[in-house]
Amino acid sequence: MTNLLPPPLAASAFIIAKDLTLGLLAIGRGDLDLLDAVVAVSIVQSNVARVHADAEKDRRYEGGETLPPEESRQPVSVKAVANMLGLPFETVRRRIERLCARGVCARRRAGVVVPTTWLDSPAHRAAIAATEELVRTTFRRLRAVGFFDFASLPRAEPANAPLPRLVSRAASDYFLRSAGAMIDELRDVTDAFLLMETLRRNTSHLPDARTAAWMLPSAFVPDGYKRPATMAEVARALRLGHECVRRHARKLQAEGLLARTARGLIVPARALEAGPLRAMLARSITDMTRLFRTLARAGLTVVWEVEQAAAGVA
Repeated sequence: MTNLLPPPLAASAFIIAKDLTLGLLAIGRGDLDLLDAVVAVSIVQSNVARVHADAEKDRRYEGGETLPPEESRQPVSVKAVANMLGLPFETVRRRIERLCARGVCARRRAGVVVPTTWLDSPAHRAAIAATEELVRTTFRRLRAVGFFDFASLPRAEPANAPLPRLVSRAASDYFLRSAGAMIDELRDVTDAFLLMETLRRNTSHLPDARTAAWMLPSAFVPDGYKRPATMAEVARALRLGHECVRRHARKLQAEGLLARTARGLIVPARALEAGPLRAMLARSITDMTRLFRTLARAGLTVVWEVEQAAAGVA
């Protein structure tokens, strides 16, 4: 996908994809830690995969009110979750034990499920609504920078009702693919989210469109235009201990993926232009395109285009 995009647009799309991933983490994790949240999402997605493979059942559960009954959700094994995420079996087993102790998931004879009591809780319903709004906002941002002029969407009849659970499921699939790319390329989820949060703080004061003349020939923001992020800011945003952030930052600095200035941390442009971060960039754009093509086939993006036009938003 990145081969089809002009370099500045690819950089814009990566920034927006990064914000989507971080936003989904913030919405979905509740009071879970980073890796627990990733494991929990993978269990939910595995549980409902069989239900959503059936088109008739899928339509029934795309709205906001009806949940697939627990007996229709497929339990998933610890080994399957570990394989899906590319993590050690023992790491995932310990995480799942902790999630079970908190009531986030439950063991069954055939594996692990997230129970209806959790999925139907007010907190989870609020997370679904917040996810729908985040994805709609992301669509508007991508459309404003011209992303869909290159990553064209299929056309379908407009959806005649909101489909919040469909949006949430598709967004969770995107989030897991994004997390999987992080693990593949960096081997550490904390490293990956630390880099993404630092980059967000480095560039949040700049517009989405990466077309300014001072950026050429690179598509990425020059280091001198970035706002350094302090370790304390990153720690608060990710709800990590300061010592944890310091330890991971030192490791990333040694690998050339993070740089420390007098005012804080930056993700240097040279790290984005090659190596694991470049690979993550390409995969995130591909996965984000897949997300919006899924929603377009359900007729949602047509509805959002009309809403955007009616609101007078570019």
